[in-house]
Amino acid sequence: MTTARDEVLAQGIIINGLPLMTYDAGGAMWRIDDLDTYYAECVTGGPGAFVLPVHDWPDFAAAVTRKLVLKIAGAAPERLIPAQANAPYDCLSGEKMWPRNRRFFDIP
Repeated sequence: MTTARDEVLAQGIIINGLPLMTYDAGGAMWRIDDLDTYYAECVTGGPGAFVLPVHDWPDFAAAVTRKLVLKIAGAAPERLIPAQANAPYDCLSGEKMWPRNRRFFDIP
């Protein structure tokens, strides 16, 4: 499930996350409501890793800037979700959407 991430972390690379949690009609079928938790549990990792969710498109540029500043500064701010925080999480939740949604893309 998290093999690639674990291999990268073993090399000392830190992975931070910027999950896009906006509500767009076109992407509704692919939405993971707790994408920030998915990132924290299944994507990000390493010392000081953090997740900075974006809930509205107008906030995207500021979030990217904040993420870069925090990364360069080497600091994780308060009020962010610490990586690998709590209970077990299904890291294949995104992959499980494909069987449900691929019917929209299969050509008969």
